[in-house]
Amino acid sequence: MKKFFGILALAFMLGACVNVDIKTEIPEISLFDISFGNEMESAKNKSAQTYGIIFAASMPYDSTDIFKLDSQSLQLKALPNMQWATKPRDMLSSSLVGMMNAQGFNAVRAPFGSTKLAYTLKIYIDRFLIMQKGSEQYATIALHFELINSKDLHPLKNGIITQEALIEGKEFAPVFAQVSKKALEDLLAEISK
Repeated sequence: MKKFFGILALAFMLGACVNVDIKTEIPEISLFDISFGNEMESAKNKSAQTYGIIFAASMPYDSTDIFKLDSQSLQLKALPNMQWATKPRDMLSSSLVGMMNAQGFNAVRAPFGSTKLAYTLKIYIDRFLIMQKGSEQYATIALHFELINSKDLHPLKNGIITQEALIEGKEFAPVFAQVSKKALEDLLAEISK
């Protein structure tokens, strides 16, 4: 009887040592970032007026996917195994606030809390993609903006800023960074008028 329990105990111990090998394939994903640092130091003469910055984007541009539009077939596709490091609105928002603060504007991002705002700058991403035109690819960005007086909610300025640049080679992230910087510089020029 002791041998029977000994063999049974040995069988349970060996049965518990089963090695189950579960493998999950994780695809390699390349992450790209278009944020750029401020080349200028923070301005000493800050504006007494505070600008509240609100960035918005609808799907598909409110995701980390990188999209490509074929202008002939009008098919919009996400590039496989490639993504932005964060959402484009977050990258553009942090870059814009840095640029505004460097140029003397007092800029804050939403949520504003108890901050007293002189102006609210609403920016909507209309387009943020790679556009295929024949055999060439272009980095394309289109921003719709509206500058509002926060005291009486009267719209002061609005418009659309578009930028596009040819992508040469396979590296598109630096081209998107240049296009984004130029679009944000144009935006600052518009609200400074």
